[in-house]
Amino acid sequence: MVEHESCQELLQGLSAYIDDEASETICREIEQHLEECDNCRIMLDTMRKTISLYQFADSADHLPSEIEARLLETLHIEDMLSKPSDDPSIETS
Repeated sequence: MVEHESCQELLQGLSAYIDDEASETICREIEQHLEECDNCRIMLDTMRKTISLYQFADSADHLPSEIEARLLETLHIEDMLSKPSDDPSIETS
């Protein structure tokens, strides 16, 4: 197993992992880490639920921009979305 200095390093790859865009190696590392780390499992579960809620809301109507901004700020996802990854196997949109 590749040792990560912190969970933060691993969390940068969760978006690609959730979207099935991460490499097989990254997926294995994330899954192995999730077996050992309750906090990261909670983060992954929260991200998946948030995405589902957002997709559900988006299919009905668009979220008002101020609600979307508050959601991104509360989840601290905005920084992750704007920060380029150092790992070339992880694609960002």
